[in-house]
Amino acid sequence: MMVGCSFEFHTQAGESESGTQTASNTSNVENQQTSSSATKSKLTKKVETAVKEQLGEVIGVPIESVSCPNQVHLEVGQPFDCNTVAENKEFITRVNPSDNDGSLKFNTRKVLVLPVLEQTIETGFKDQVGVEVSASCGEGKLRTFEQLGETFDCQVTDTKGETAIAEVTVKDDTGNVNWEVKKTL
Repeated sequence: MMVGCSFEFHTQAGESESGTQTASNTSNVENQQTSSSATKSKLTKKVETAVKEQLGEVIGVPIESVSCPNQVHLEVGQPFDCNTVAENKEFITRVNPSDNDGSLKFNTRKVLVLPVLEQTIETGFKDQVGVEVSASCGEGKLRTFEQLGETFDCQVTDTKGETAIAEVTVKDDTGNVNWEVKKTL
């Protein structure tokens, strides 16, 4: 199950259009020629703004900052990484140009969106055990991780107040995880 964030978005060059918030939004940034100076190119600034606005909307957390390479090039098959900060947590947003018109796909790396994980655990309990529960995986809406295989616990509480622990294991850097109950209700 994926509890990171993956989306794409598309706007016409020069427009600032925000589409409907879905798991798969679309964005297009105007492809421009850039100089090779040490300052951020106009294209880089547009990409940073697009990531900041769209990612914040999708994950429901204000993005504090996005920093991409000074001179980005929108070439299909040539992804680049931007350092992203939200909730005082730093993680990577991989930007992948998806066509020659400037459409971009974004995938977060090394960050989990906790409300998505909590909802997944709640749904899993209901589907597998037939029990309504609420899950809590910690403070805030984001959790960063450094290594694959990292584990952490989420507390699960049923309607009677009985608790269990769901152990979550990170499978890959895009936010895929496994979870299993370590202490039953």
